[in-house]
Amino acid sequence: VRQTVAAVGVPMTYRLLTEGASSPKLKKLAIELGYRSAVLYLAAADSAEPGGRTVCPWAKANGCDGPCLDGAGRAGFDPRIPEARKRRTRLFWEHREWFMGSLEADLDVLQRRARAEGLRPVARLDGTSDLGLAARLHSQWPGIMFYDYTKSIRRVKAWVELAPANYHLTFSLGAANGREALWALRAGVNVAVPFDRASGLPDRFGLGEWASTYEVLNGDEHDYRFLDPTPRIVGLLFKGTKRLRAKDTKGFVRGG
Repeated sequence: VRQTVAAVGVPMTYRLLTEGASSPKLKKLAIELGYRSAVLYLAAADSAEPGGRTVCPWAKANGCDGPCLDGAGRAGFDPRIPEARKRRTRLFWEHREWFMGSLEADLDVLQRRARAEGLRPVARLDGTSDLGLAARLHSQWPGIMFYDYTKSIRRVKAWVELAPANYHLTFSLGAANGREALWALRAGVNVAVPFDRASGLPDRFGLGEWASTYEVLNGDEHDYRFLDPTPRIVGLLFKGTKRLRAKDTKGFVRGG
């Protein structure tokens, strides 16, 4: 159900999902692999409400709030992008019923367009957040493949137990969740690790004193994590600017 939310000036035609074709990373190999994708970008962590509500509950403890890629790419120089993300985030907090109805309408559009093109619809609902929206919605949309990265080990454990066919999670390593990441790997869940661009991706990576090393695959070749073999380390080169890299004071980014 779409309706005008006068408090934030959102028109009836406002859409929450960003088509994958407008995101260079999501566009890679999309047509070749047979996908039509869309992603939901919110204002990461508490950037919509500094010091207030957060859409990434594990960000501060794991050191990823400072160097977050929410401020990288076009969002770093086009002020319209972070403002749009803040607007969506305010809609999520303040107009939840409208937000969820509008998100479902967007998913319906994604599914219909994909079918018309003979493609499989793919959705990532935590592009710059960690709310678990796909965990709530995937059962309602069996025709859409949902996937996300998360630092919620509870969500990962529930996913491992249920093993839904159209929902995939990759655990994200932070500065303070190494033991949880090890649990994920031992359960056959891949773990994403950001590496310094200057150092490049290693062939193998271990989680401190807790484990032997695991093979590192290049996660930058595409973003469709549900295609990855397991268990692996998903290596992602840090895409942010030097300014963002300097904000990493807890060792979130490995190497360098």
